[in-house]
Order: sequence, then structure tokens, then C-alpha cells
Amino acid sequence: MTASEHHARLTALFGEALELDPEQRDTWLLQLPAELAAELRSLLFHHQRTAPALEQIRAVASERAIEPQPWLGRRLGVWQIDAVLGEGGMGMVFAVHRVEGGFEQQGALKLLRTRFPNGRQIERFRQERDALARLDHPGIARLLDGGESADGELYLVMERISGVSLDRHARQQGLTLGQCIDLIEQACAAVAYAHRHLIVHRDIKPDNLLVSAEGQVKLLDFGIARLLDVQAARKAETTQERAWTPAFAAPEQIAGGVITTATDVYALGAVAWLLLSGAERAPEQGPPSADGDRRWPPPSQAAAMAGRPARARALRGDIDTVVCCALNTASERRYPSTEDFAADLRRALQRQPIRARRDSIRYRLGRFLQRHRGASAAAGLALLALFATTAWSLREAARANREAGRADAALVRSDRINQFLWSVLTAPDPAMQLLGWKAGAKMTVGDLLQGLEGRVDDEFAGDPIAAANIRLALAQGQMAMQQLDTAEAQIKRSLQTLVALGADGEQDAALEAQAAARQMWARIRLVRGEASTAEVLLRQAVSDFSRVQRLTPLRHLSAVAAVHDLGWCLARQGRQDEAERAYREAIERARDELPPNNPVLPISLAVLAELRLARGDAAEALALARESLRLQRTHGVPVAMLLPAWITLAEALDALGDRTALAAEMRALSSALAHLQPPPDPGSALSRRLQSLRQRLGADE
Repeated sequence: MTASEHHARLTALFGEALELDPEQRDTWLLQLPAELAAELRSLLFHHQRTAPALEQIRAVASERAIEPQPWLGRRLGVWQIDAVLGEGGMGMVFAVHRVEGGFEQQGALKLLRTRFPNGRQIERFRQERDALARLDHPGIARLLDGGESADGELYLVMERISGVSLDRHARQQGLTLGQCIDLIEQACAAVAYAHRHLIVHRDIKPDNLLVSAEGQVKLLDFGIARLLDVQAARKAETTQERAWTPAFAAPEQIAGGVITTATDVYALGAVAWLLLSGAERAPEQGPPSADGDRRWPPPSQAAAMAGRPARARALRGDIDTVVCCALNTASERRYPSTEDFAADLRRALQRQPIRARRDSIRYRLGRFLQRHRGASAAAGLALLALFATTAWSLREAARANREAGRADAALVRSDRINQFLWSVLTAPDPAMQLLGWKAGAKMTVGDLLQGLEGRVDDEFAGDPIAAANIRLALAQGQMAMQQLDTAEAQIKRSLQTLVALGADGEQDAALEAQAAARQMWARIRLVRGEASTAEVLLRQAVSDFSRVQRLTPLRHLSAVAAVHDLGWCLARQGRQDEAERAYREAIERARDELPPNNPVLPISLAVLAELRLARGDAAEALALARESLRLQRTHGVPVAMLLPAWITLAEALDALGDRTALAAEMRALSSALAHLQPPPDPGSALSRRLQSLRQRLGADE
């Protein structure tokens, strides 16, 4: 192929690529020769970088091509232009009145800013006209007319609204919190109506929400609305559309991502933030952080900073939570609709239970680890153990004590610990908060755990049970990171504190923590090969758990797990009969006392299956392994966690001589392992067992 032929082919393919959606484009490129695909990717990359700038140059040129003054007094269709009202997202807006039809009518006429509209502007303008023609709602400015002038100018004539912007109206009238929420509900209802007609506004802001003298909210300017049908989606050029207001734009708009109805939920959340807090302007957001987050302080905090302490108190709690849910960075974590947002605001105002919840510990932890990408998978597990289990344990303790009429101390402890943990995950720079480091300093998860350890005594002075629980959570995190000496020191310190409490105070809470400490300490001893010492600790833990009158769900799980751990400890000492009895007790208790998705039952079944197979009972081993796999698959356990039971099942089939079933299981197992990342360690016991099975199966074939 000559250079000119190659250039012609490349040009044709480049034009074809621009017509495709990004997802389709990636698949399409994979079908081309590698060198040609690489050239096209380079061209597309440079096109994406330069196209917005070229578009801006065209926009500036077109804006300079027309001045509003010559339009005054002119007539378009049945409308005469009287005055300039302003500029919308893509057009000049004039005050007009009807000069034909036998009746008087005022309107607002929007005209494209350029005399020679390009193809995209014409398409968008016509789309706006068609979309608005289908909207008939008291909260949306009505479309009165639309068409083209004799010179080819495109225009829309809208209902002319006399009113003031939402935020200005609230300040001028001194509206109460309830009255502000009434206005937000009206705005949400109007947007919900548009969404039901497959239209997203994309530029909701106070200036586009006017309040009439009668108190009716009117939503203006669907100048950048897009129909959410298939054709519009195919034509969408999300990375090059920038007709929105940055302060109220959702993160996906700023990032050039997919625009959905959740984009309008975010904008309404921003409007609600401004209206309810009484702040004069939206907070300066700056660029998104490394994890894509753009932080809005709770509206109560903004109200306090605006010198409105009473409003701050009224907003604090559920209303803060509702507004922040609408403003969530991740679109899928916002309210599913504007109606849901409005309904939750009303519930919060009436002190009814709300549906929104603060971001979960797991979600915040994921964001934290994204900010500190040097953290290993083990470190992530360590933090999950630290934050999730501690928060859940203390919350359940408070709930149990509330039901038993002993709520006060447990509730206070739960709130204090959750606030402490939450402050770490939501802090903009935890390194500075914890250790006094300079902004931007690199911090490992180990540094975080160390920093938390240094704060425990100060944060929980006077509450030794809370301090002990935090230290045990720290130890659990350190164990996951293989920092066994540090973890053991934490456990010993916690245990000394708890034993010293004796029967004083909240005996159940102290006993629970004491049992958990001994159980964790035993696990460290087992890892170090000190099975006899671990056995003593585990028997003490089982005894402590049995003395607690009312176990919280998490500690109840730990109590059954302690029996399982005792079985493991006994098996390590070669005491197989005792180990088997312990495993069977753990299985029975897990069935009877714990929720169906508890992790103790499938693990105990798998370990007992392996033990029974080693003792020559392949039939029971097969049944136990099958039940373990069924439970784990039902609850979506990752493939890596299935391997022990799965390999034991295959070994049981081998021992029973069922070659057909064994071959089928090995094919399924090999297929699952082919997609497992990271792959199993070739030197591990599981890998050696798997290799032995493959060899035996191959020898038979």
C-alpha cells in the first residue's frame, strides 16, 4: 500500500471512529491490525484534546458575529422583540410580545447567538424545542412557540416568568426551614416530571429556579436538555459539552462522563445545600481530589459559619445526611430520583426515619485506600477489620443494651467510637490529623495504625472498655499485616485493663472484650506453633463467652468461632478425636445460633471434611465438602475462598473412585483458577494437592 493509499484509508477509518460510541470504538479498534489501531488511537487522543479548544474558538467567533442591539424592534413570526433579557446556555434571550392572533401575550424568546449555526447547534436547538413541546407542568416554564425566521434563524418562545431566584427569595422573605423545603419539593417535582419524559436538565441552579409572587417555583432554561433515548445517547458527545455551571455541576459532568437523571439529583442537592444553609454562595470546590471526590461540608456547618446557630442545630443530623446523600460523588450512591430526595427531606423535617445513610465504613475505607495507593491488600483487610468490626460491634452492643434497659453507657461509647473512626476516614489528610505531618506526605496503613494507637488514651480517657475495644481492633489490623509482636502487645494491654475491671461496671461488655482478646492472642500463639498455650487461652475464651448473659451478634459469631479455633488447635496437637468433637460442636452451634450467611459454618464444614477424609471416611467428607461449597456459593464467596472445600471434594471423589465426577470437577476447578488473580502460590499445600489430583487423573486417562 502506498503512502497516499494508507493516508486515505486512515482518514476514512478516523471518520468512522468518530461516529462510534467510546465503548463501541474500543471493540472496533481491537478488530483492526495492531499498527493501524495504534495510529488511530493516537489521532483520537489528539482530537479529544484539541476539539474543545477549537469549539471554544468557534464559539467566540460566532458570538462576535452578532450583536443584540440590531434585533431590538425586529419581528420573528408573530413576535416582536422588545428588550434583551440575558443569555442562556446557548442563546440570546429577548423580551417579546405577540403582534398577531387577536390577543396580548408576553414571552421570552431565545435565539441562537450565531447567524450561521453549525450542525450541532441546530440539532441541539431543535431537540430543545421538541422536548419542551412535550412538557406541561406548573413548575416548568411553558413553550409558547418555536420555529425559524425567514433568514433561517432558530428561536423558541417561552412563558415569561416574573419572579426572583430561589435563594434570593428565601433571603428576602426570611423563610423558615419548612418553607425552604416546600420550595425544594416543588423544584424536585418539576424535574421529576421532566425525567419521566426522558429529559435531563443538566444546568439546575438558583438562577434557573424562579419563585413567582404566588410562591410557585418555575424551572427555566432547558437549553442543554438531552432526550435520553437511544438516538440521543448514540449522538451524545459528553466530553465536549460544557454548557453547565461549575458550582452546581456533578462530578461526572466535570469529568466528561455519562449524564443521567442522577446528574440533576446532584444539582438539586447543591441548590438545597445553598437554600437550607443560608450561605450566599456554593463552596469553592477546586479540582477533584485524587479519588475523584469533591467535598461539600454538611449544610449545618455552612449555616454555623454563616452566623445562623439555630438553623445549624435544626440541620444537624438527618437533614445533613439527606443533602449529603444527594451530593454524593458517586452517582449510583445518590437518590435514585428527585422524588426520593424530596421525600427524604420531608421525612427528616418531620423527624421520621430517613432512607439515606452516611457512606458505609466499607465505602469510606475504599476511598481512603484510593488516596493511599501504597497500601497492600493485607493492609486493606487490616483497616476493614479495624473500622467495620469495631463500629458494628459497638453499635450492636448499644442496641442490645437499649433493649435490656441499659442503654446509656453503651450508646455513649458507640457514638464516641464511631465518631472517632469516622473522623479518620473522612479527614482530607489523615496524615496531618494523626501525626502532624506536612500536607501531601506519604502515609502507609502501618503509620495510620500507629497514629491511632497514640490517640487512644487521650480520646477514651475514663472509658477503659472503649479503649480496650479500640486496641483489640488495632491488634486485628496489625495481625492482618503480620505485625504479630505489636499486635500481641496491644492484646496484652487490653486484657490487663479488662481483667482489672472485674465485675465492676458493665460486666457483659468487659467479658465480651476479654474473651475476644484471649481468642486473638491464641491465634497469634497458633501461628507461632505454640498450640498448648493457645489451647489454654481458647478454653478461657470459650468460658468467658459462655458467661456473657446477652452476646452481641458480632461477639456471638466470635464465641462460635472460638470453638472452631479450639478444634484447629487440638488437631495441630494430633488430638483428632477431640478436634472432631469441637468442629461438630461449632457446626451445630453455627446452624442453630447464627444467621444463615455466617462464615463459621462453611469453614468448619470444610475443615471437618478434610479431617474425615484423612481418617478414611470419604463418603462423609464428600457430603461435608459439598455443603460447604453450596453455602459459600450461595453467599457469593470469592473463588479463592472456595479452594479448600473444592479440592477436598475432588479428593473425596478420587478416593471413592468416581472418575467421571472427578473429571468434571477438575475441569470446572481449572476453569475457575484460570481467571483467578492473583493465581495460587505454586508452593502452597493447596497447589500441591491440586497437582497430585491432576497427575492421578492424567494417569487414568
